[in-house]
Amino acid sequence: MTIEELKSKTQITVIVTFDTGVAITVTVPENANAMSVIILVPSEVKNRTTGLLGTWNDDKADDIQTPAQEIIDRDDPHTLHYDYGLTCKYN
Repeated sequence: MTIEELKSKTQITVIVTFDTGVAITVTVPENANAMSVIILVPSEVKNRTTGLLGTWNDDKADDIQTPAQEIIDRDDPHTLHYDYGLTCKYN
């Protein structure tokens, strides 16, 4: 695993790269209340992933699933927020 920290006048970025090829990049702008997270995975795991980031199989219809693996209608904002978003929140 490698960890790289990049600082600029406007933001801090941390990149963690694992031996498996997975990389996570977190960027926090200065004086911000939010951050950006990018997760990169090798193509070898395509069709073998599920979870919060969706099912990587090029089928957008099954990308949004609850922790109980129920597929959520991505085109309905109410359902997307209440049946998916709130089930994934961190307390």
